[in-house]
Amino acid sequence: MVVLENIIDSVVQITRHKEEYVLAESLVTTINQLLAVDVILLLEILFVETDDGVETRSSIVAAGGSEAIYNDDNVATIRSTARDVFNPLVEKCLDQQDKQVIESSAYSAYVLPVLNGAKIGYLLCVKHKTLSDTDICIIEGMTQVFANYLQILSEGKHDTLTGLLNRRVFLEKVNRIIQFSHSDASIEENDRRQLHTGEKYWLGIFDIDHFKRVNDTYGHLYGDEVLIMVGALMRECFRAGDLLFRYGGEEFIAVIGPTQQAAAIMVFERFRLQISQKHFGQIDQVTLSIGLVEIHADDNPTTVVGHADQALYYAKEHGRNQLAVYSELVDAGKIVQPEAKSDIEMF
Repeated sequence: MVVLENIIDSVVQITRHKEEYVLAESLVTTINQLLAVDVILLLEILFVETDDGVETRSSIVAAGGSEAIYNDDNVATIRSTARDVFNPLVEKCLDQQDKQVIESSAYSAYVLPVLNGAKIGYLLCVKHKTLSDTDICIIEGMTQVFANYLQILSEGKHDTLTGLLNRRVFLEKVNRIIQFSHSDASIEENDRRQLHTGEKYWLGIFDIDHFKRVNDTYGHLYGDEVLIMVGALMRECFRAGDLLFRYGGEEFIAVIGPTQQAAAIMVFERFRLQISQKHFGQIDQVTLSIGLVEIHADDNPTTVVGHADQALYYAKEHGRNQLAVYSELVDAGKIVQPEAKSDIEMF
């Protein structure tokens, strides 16, 4: 029997974390400690726009239970359980936007949607010999605490002017992508195939050309309107699964992928052209300069932004309203690749 003291302590443990993925791991660990289940998985749900429409993808962000010790040696077993036990429930849960349960003579399986804003952000999947009403009540209660706290954290992760992700969460998000690039243990089969066929993640940093002139000529309120419109166009032009940040001032960042270099260039060029063709009220034209860089497995966020900044600076110094690719500039000898330094990350 789970005592009240244990439940209160578990709530405290969940809400002491401020990083989303650490919070997710804490939820799984907490429920497993309270109920000692056979398998518990937390799947992150991504809705990715493709040529054929919106595709739903999932990746395991946390796992636990007596049958799901989550390490490199046991990943295949966990994925097999996810396919055999949870997949039918996952599909129904996504379709009906509601929890799903299977009771059999061998085990009980339970899938619970976790909203992140208006959409399902995660699915909590639990398998055990039997799940009592009390067990399900505890699972649902802890998951609701997680969802509520996730919403509070989410509100602090967005820029108040544009609604884009802010600089505070940039480190967490890009570190997660670097982790994906370095080890595909938590990536689903579809994404692993992409990463192994030359498709990588790409970071583009872009800056509004002559933005100081806009503020000086039309005032800061009008400058804010331009920033808001650029943020809105980012949400229109990039895919639902891409990471979009206001990095500071008139600087923005988009992280896309996995995709080929040619496709990444096309995406950012298309966005640059749409901005240049957009009517911004009193201003005849607003343009962007963009620096684009591939995210490597041995990078850190500071290194990635530094390389993208070099490409951005080159684009600005050579005419503005253009895109420059870091690797192409290095290969052509137009910029010098800095020597490797320590991994200390400072902003």
